[in-house]
Amino acid sequence: MFGQRLLEPKFHYEDHAYYFPNLVENPSEYLTWTDVENCVNNASFYEFNMIRSDGSEVDLAQNSRQIANHINSGGTFVINNYGFRNRKTQKLLKEFEEIFPSVDCDVHVYGSIKESKSFNIHEDFPPNFIIQVEGETKWKVYKNRASSLLDIGFAKNIINEQDLEIDLEVVLKPGDVIYIPSRAYHCAFPDSGRLSMSILCWPEQLKIVE
Repeated sequence: MFGQRLLEPKFHYEDHAYYFPNLVENPSEYLTWTDVENCVNNASFYEFNMIRSDGSEVDLAQNSRQIANHINSGGTFVINNYGFRNRKTQKLLKEFEEIFPSVDCDVHVYGSIKESKSFNIHEDFPPNFIIQVEGETKWKVYKNRASSLLDIGFAKNIINEQDLEIDLEVVLKPGDVIYIPSRAYHCAFPDSGRLSMSILCWPEQLKIVE
């Protein structure tokens, strides 16, 4: 579908943020608001995170009614294990894993029905690809990366954007994709309702060879 374009960056020489405009022809093939509603109605099978207006997380104990109220009020939500239980994404994950055979992939969903706060500047361990499904979202990815000496999330509440250098700044539209390297600081700045998918690429565990 789009494998050759994902291989255009020279990952064997450098690993930084990349922008792929119009990469996914029909992103709603994999995610719609109906899919989100089905996940909410079956919340016990999924891992939800809710985000407050200050960028902090809300623990709703996977309660469908509370999650629905949070979403309907305009709050940002995350479905952490969408890929494991949604058949529509299996073709997508298979393609990513064929392109990058040394990783195992999963899909997380991010969204809100109106302008809403996303996570503050932070880093993630797995490299990931962000696919915009609906709406538009401004993204900043920074050249700075957290050291592997630190636990993931160790510095998320003390990061000052003034100390960071931008690697990529772009507004994603439906079908656009960005790549975020492992441990690179990044942040989304949604200014309207949106749906997006994060394709997390978990490296295979290192094997000890005697």
